[in-house]
Amino acid sequence: MTEKTPESTIDFDRLLAERGIAPRFHEFQQLIPHRVRDILLVASLYDSYIFDEEGRLYEGILSEYADLNLSNAPNLTRAPSGHRGLELAVADPHRYDLIITTYRLGDMDAVTLVRRLREAGVETPVVLLAYDNRELGEVQNVEDAGLFEWTFVWQGDFRILVAIIKLLEDNAAFYSSFLPLIYTEVIRHHQHLISDSVNTAHRLLRMRARPKVLLCTTYEQALAYYRAYEDCILGVISDVEFPREGRRDPEAGLRFAREVKASHFDIPILLHSDNPAHEADARALQVSFLYKSSPLFMHELSRFIVQHFAFGDFIFRDSRGRAVGRAGDLRALEEQLQIIPDEVLKHHAERNHFSYWLKARTEFRLADKLRPQRVSDYQSLGELREHLLNSLREFRRERERGLISDFDPRTFVVEASFSRIGGGSLGGKARGLAFIAALLNNFGIRNRFPGVEIAVPPAVV
Repeated sequence: MTEKTPESTIDFDRLLAERGIAPRFHEFQQLIPHRVRDILLVASLYDSYIFDEEGRLYEGILSEYADLNLSNAPNLTRAPSGHRGLELAVADPHRYDLIITTYRLGDMDAVTLVRRLREAGVETPVVLLAYDNRELGEVQNVEDAGLFEWTFVWQGDFRILVAIIKLLEDNAAFYSSFLPLIYTEVIRHHQHLISDSVNTAHRLLRMRARPKVLLCTTYEQALAYYRAYEDCILGVISDVEFPREGRRDPEAGLRFAREVKASHFDIPILLHSDNPAHEADARALQVSFLYKSSPLFMHELSRFIVQHFAFGDFIFRDSRGRAVGRAGDLRALEEQLQIIPDEVLKHHAERNHFSYWLKARTEFRLADKLRPQRVSDYQSLGELREHLLNSLREFRRERERGLISDFDPRTFVVEASFSRIGGGSLGGKARGLAFIAALLNNFGIRNRFPGVEIAVPPAVV
């Protein structure tokens, strides 16, 4: 007689994996595994006063977290000198997730501080916040400058601290002046996606899957990052001049843009430079250009990100650039695809705009399915249109199968939804039906018997 295996010992994740089925949204679970909860700010009293803006620094961080719907704003501990910073960090080496220091601390400089931290066994990432370009130049000439995780210049915007925190959590970086703008745009973009999520778990996981920012300080590093992530890149923002082969190359950005265009012609690229003569070079490569000294630089950068990185609504445009339609979610995209002219459909399909927009919305499976397709793969634009519509419909149905979604008349899929109204617990019958629906979906039972349909009827409970 065979002994039954206790339910507590069954590895359900292994069973699902053996069947080639991952738990829903599982691929997002490991994103942003490291959270910054405690920060040690080491700064002289004067520098601390400059950053604090009359006691409003931490208040500003809390406000920014609240405005962007970010959870768990970190605690901020201040140390007025290098010795006090050392005492706090060494007393509990695992307490602080991030140390931010200014260059001059009164009793020592920041390089000495980071050396002593490492000698004491404190491995916490240390970020240097220089007061101006002169301090930045001094740091760059110091032999141990590489001990700092990153170096930034204070430009009077407290949001740089929020951006540094999110960079450490994402393991990515970008220029000091761009960080507040880029991260604000990224978070606002994902707030826009919340209304199209099927339930609370989907909303949280979409936030984890938001676009990440990678900093490359050399041509070789940029090329390595590009080749590693080329199928996931939404766009490139690059200086024209930066190091290549150990020396500053006045055309490194142009070289890199050519490499990107050669393999993926549809990736949007923005080059920027202090030399306006490079604008003609950028236009020859069919990429965008910004003049660094322009008073509208930050405004134009923001507009480029929103328009070209597929943030916000999908704007249907004809070949002349005139807007002829708009879609804010998958259902609206499906509705617009049924009515837009063939010319507009061809314009966007040839440039992979549908795939980019879906990828920016974290719908990676559907984006990867559509991106390899070309207009020439179809006998007619009508066939292409039908393929896009069928792909969207099937994706929306599959997305909701086996899940209990929050009822929303804008996203409700009649053929596949099991939705709830209200926030209380499900009743016994509803819970049983939801459980059966999950089993049918997770173990592929609905597809095991050809010619037989096995399903739980769509319901609102």
